[in-house]
Amino acid sequence: MEVPGGAVILASPLRRALDTADAIAAVLGAPVRVDPDLIEVDFGVADGLTWNELTGGHPGLAEAILGGPDVDWPAGETAARVAVRARSAAERIGDLARNGAVVVVSHGGLLRALARAMGTAVPEGAFEPASVVRLDLVPTG
Repeated sequence: MEVPGGAVILASPLRRALDTADAIAAVLGAPVRVDPDLIEVDFGVADGLTWNELTGGHPGLAEAILGGPDVDWPAGETAARVAVRARSAAERIGDLARNGAVVVVSHGGLLRALARAMGTAVPEGAFEPASVVRLDLVPTG
């Protein structure tokens, strides 16, 4: 995917995302800006569990996950908090996109919320690990 000059790269502060952003920056010659709102969702008690561990220990949470994207994670983030972070990041991305391309390096849970905050329909499975998804902002007003 070709990115025009003047691009900026926004990255989650987590190591894997920063490593990926640095590799992209080396190719594009673009600056990396760390955006704390792009950090992955805090999955609370579910963090690090396999699906079998989750369904065995937290069947209600497993049901909520299967029910849709808006999950309140016990001892983690609520869906409302994730949406607030995503809207905040979407505003910054929109502002930057007025001046050039923006490459966002983040994590699946947050990227799905970010796409919703930007009003963009994203195909199922679009934010798999190491994937690239292009979202074009639709001009408003």
